[in-house]
Amino acid sequence: MKINIRALIKEDIEKLDDAATEDKEITKFLPPLWRGLDETGDEDTQHFVIENEDKEIMSYGRLSKSDSDYILGTAVFKKYRRKGLGTTIKKYLIKKAIERGATKIFSITKKTNIAIIALNKKLGFKEVKEDGDNLIFRLKVLTPITIKFKNLK
Repeated sequence: MKINIRALIKEDIEKLDDAATEDKEITKFLPPLWRGLDETGDEDTQHFVIENEDKEIMSYGRLSKSDSDYILGTAVFKKYRRKGLGTTIKKYLIKKAIERGATKIFSITKKTNIAIIALNKKLGFKEVKEDGDNLIFRLKVLTPITIKFKNLK
C-alpha cells in the first residue's frame, strides 16, 4: 500500500469529519481536534494526515508545542487499523518534534485504548501519570552534545 504523509489542508477537514462519522469509535479516544480550524495550524500546533493513493485519509496526527515539550495526538480510522499506520504517524510526529528541538514528548491516551498504550511502550514512552480516564506517557529525547576541549596535550 502506497501512502503519503502531509500537512493537513482546509479541504481535509470535511473528509476527517466524514470519516469520524463512519467511525464513531475514534472520537472515544481522540476528540475531533481538526474541527473549527480556520488554518492548518500555527507556529505551536501542526496537523498531518496519512492518505492512500486514492487520496482517502487513513490517519490523522497533531503535534502541539508547550515550552520545549511536545504533545502528540494520533488517530487511525477503523478500516485502516492493524496496518502499521499508528506506528508510522507516531514516528513521523516524533521526528518532527525532535527537528523542532523537543526535549520531552508526551502522549495522552484513554486507559481503555490498549493499542496506543502498547504502541507508546514499543516506541519507548514511559507512563508518568494517571489523570482521570487518561494515562500520560513521556518520551525523553536524548540530544547529542558537543564538547570542545582546549589545550589538551
